[in-house]
Amino acid sequence: MLNNFSWDKEKSKVELLIRKMKFQDPRKTVAEHSKDELKEVFLKNYFRFSEKEKSFWKVILDISEEELAKCKSNFEEKELPKIHPYPL
Repeated sequence: MLNNFSWDKEKSKVELLIRKMKFQDPRKTVAEHSKDELKEVFLKNYFRFSEKEKSFWKVILDISEEELAKCKSNFEEKELPKIHPYPL
């Protein structure tokens, strides 16, 4: 039941599932969704979870260090080009 997490009329299933993972009792979340579905959403949106949530879901979803390393490499910070202001 994702409608409980659509307080701003959000319709995206992924967004609502992220909210569910963050705010609902995890026992309910795991019972209502497959681990594979939760794992996919978690890894693709890893950066949106707090350190505590990351540690928790990593254990619950049996995420290996290799999967986590691959996920983290997708979000590594890249050096942005320097923007020089116009001379006055």
